[in-house]
Amino acid sequence: MKRTMQGIRRTYGVAQRRVRALVKDDLLELLVMVAKRKPLEAARDKAILLLGFSGAFRRSELVALRMEDITQHAHGLELPIRRSKTDQEGEGRTVFVPLAKSEERCPVKALQRWLDLAGIGAGPLFRPVNRHDKVANELALTPQSVALIVKSAVASSKGIEAAKTVSGHS
Repeated sequence: MKRTMQGIRRTYGVAQRRVRALVKDDLLELLVMVAKRKPLEAARDKAILLLGFSGAFRRSELVALRMEDITQHAHGLELPIRRSKTDQEGEGRTVFVPLAKSEERCPVKALQRWLDLAGIGAGPLFRPVNRHDKVANELALTPQSVALIVKSAVASSKGIEAAKTVSGHS
């Protein structure tokens, strides 16, 4: 039965669930709500939102970033993407994330603040934070965790119904 259903879906297709794209004004609202969280969690979530938005990263690309990948420049930083959904051969690409005029909205400064607060000097950039607002372990967040962070921020800002209309890809 399972194989039959897979064949039917392949033949006739399945409608994609449409999600709403987040725009700059949405991002600014999310940042206000994220700032109300515990300090370490707030710093991490702000860095994820700003870096993800400014670099147009996929969830999987964000969680794959490592400290060793960062190349600092006077006007921002470079981050290599080794592999992504749109780069199946693994050729990779480099994303430049510029410094923003506003220090409060700067993805580079937000990332640096998170790394300083969390004491991360090597390994994955984004890690789980426990309920005591401490870095839980040395492992990277999962792509699903990034989706939940986005949904949680939207739910806090705009409500549960609005959170159903966005995803980690928003």
